[in-house]
Amino acid sequence: MIVNGLRPARYFQVMISAVNSVGEGSSSDPKPMPPIRMPEQAPSSPPKGFYGTHRSNSSIMLLWQAPSEDTWNGDLRGYRIRYKLTNYPDSTYQSVDTINPLVTTYELTNLIIFQSYEFQIAAYNNEGVGVFSNTIEERTMEGQPTRAPRNAK
Repeated sequence: MIVNGLRPARYFQVMISAVNSVGEGSSSDPKPMPPIRMPEQAPSSPPKGFYGTHRSNSSIMLLWQAPSEDTWNGDLRGYRIRYKLTNYPDSTYQSVDTINPLVTTYELTNLIIFQSYEFQIAAYNNEGVGVFSNTIEERTMEGQPTRAPRNAK
């Protein structure tokens, strides 16, 4: 017998009863069988409420809420944040993983002064990284000029 529609990382107990043209018999006792746990799968939805705010001319604070618990598909282990410079065709994503699923903020530092970045976030568990969020964009703050004016008259 195949049972469809069971959710990942959930426990189930099986009881069996016989059915014929007269009706259904008594159900088996589930106690002799241990509960069955379905295998985990990567989270099936992204974190919620993802946004960023500039903290300085070289850092951006990212904030979010955990995805809905029914989409974790296992025990959350943390979050993967990926980011890249905006409007630079050769820019590739860099990523950083957080390791505490209860912490829902992260400050990215050592960014380029007064530049715009794209960010996405996903939750992960033992089975892998889940669905990434929509892209958000945030700019680091303006800094002091790094060189003197040229050709001033």
